[in-house]
Amino acid sequence: MIVEAIAQARRQILVQSYTFTHRGIAEALVAAHKRGIDVRVIADLEQAGRVETSRIDWLAEQGIATYLDGQHGAAHNKTMVIDAGLAEAVVITGSFNYTHAAQYRNAENVLLLRDTPALAELYAADWHRHRPHARPVRK
Repeated sequence: MIVEAIAQARRQILVQSYTFTHRGIAEALVAAHKRGIDVRVIADLEQAGRVETSRIDWLAEQGIATYLDGQHGAAHNKTMVIDAGLAEAVVITGSFNYTHAAQYRNAENVLLLRDTPALAELYAADWHRHRPHARPVRK
C-alpha cells in the first residue's frame, strides 16, 4: 500500500521516520526521485546510526535529500506526506516503522488518507518544523 502510494506521487514526498530498514519502500522512494519527484527524508539520528540495516545512508547516496534529527529523545514520527498542496494529497501515518519487521513480525497499524489536502498541509508543516534542526546526511 505504501509502495503503491509512492508510485502515484506527482510532485513531492516528505518522509519522517524513526527506523528505516524496508528495502522495498526505500527503492520506491528512489524510483520516485529518479522520475523527478522531490523526495525528502528526516530520520532519527540515533536509529540511523545504530541499526545496521538502516537504509538512510543508502537513500542519501542515491541523491535523496536526507536529514538526521537528533534534537529529541526520539524523532519518533512515522509519517509520509505525498503531494501536499494538491487536492489528491495523501497522508500516511501510524505505528508502522518503515521496516521489514513492521511488515512481517510486529503488531502495527498504518493509516493511508487520500484526498486530504488540509490534513496534508498540517503534516507537511510539521515536517518543515523539524527540518531546520535536522542535519543533512552527506554522501
